[in-house]
Amino acid sequence: MNAADYTKVLTSGNLDKAASVMKDILSNKDFAWGESYGWKTISFSREYVHDNYNWSHGIEGVHLNNEGVVSIDIYWQGDKTDGTVCMTLWDAINGNNKIPGEWYDDGDARRYPITVERKEVVAMFKEVARLLTDEEIQKRKDGKMRQKVSERIFPEFYRRFDAGLFGGDTRAHNGFKAVCALVDEEWRRLKDLSEDELWKAVVTVRNQNYKFNHEFTKVDGKNQYNLNF
Repeated sequence: MNAADYTKVLTSGNLDKAASVMKDILSNKDFAWGESYGWKTISFSREYVHDNYNWSHGIEGVHLNNEGVVSIDIYWQGDKTDGTVCMTLWDAINGNNKIPGEWYDDGDARRYPITVERKEVVAMFKEVARLLTDEEIQKRKDGKMRQKVSERIFPEFYRRFDAGLFGGDTRAHNGFKAVCALVDEEWRRLKDLSEDELWKAVVTVRNQNYKFNHEFTKVDGKNQYNLNF
């Protein structure tokens, strides 16, 4: 099945069929989902969680673990704290959709009871379908490539330029923020550079922005960094 086929199933309203394709969707490397320790994960935006919040909780993602089980990630808020708990997707759609609450000795709720309702699962499947558009897939691929560029730069950057960076030195901080902006805006140019070329660019941008705030041109009160290299 391709992305369009999956989208039809996910938006059909048939929860059993939608659930049956989630393992394949999460396993498909072409969709560029996040991965950590062998788990494939779709993480939803804060806006999505906010817009689909159900009193004390909201579905913030869905993942496939290394045992082949698909689960939903549920963010919850109690009276004093918050956290995340998992529920298998099949439990969520087949009646075993409740998680007991927990209380402190003073009677406040650590976590209120959670019931994952059908409307939440329907909305989740629709959001996964939205994330299967070509535009969203490309965004994730770009994000992964940008992250690889960051991983080439920042551990070594901290080693070379840590003096003053975490001690309140305004110039060091501006040099660092300029390099962050360089990665965000120019990662496509940076990704194919050799190590020598990459570090020449990084050091150039860092040094030419190693300045106090009053030395920068401002737009809407923000420093305008020189990213030329």
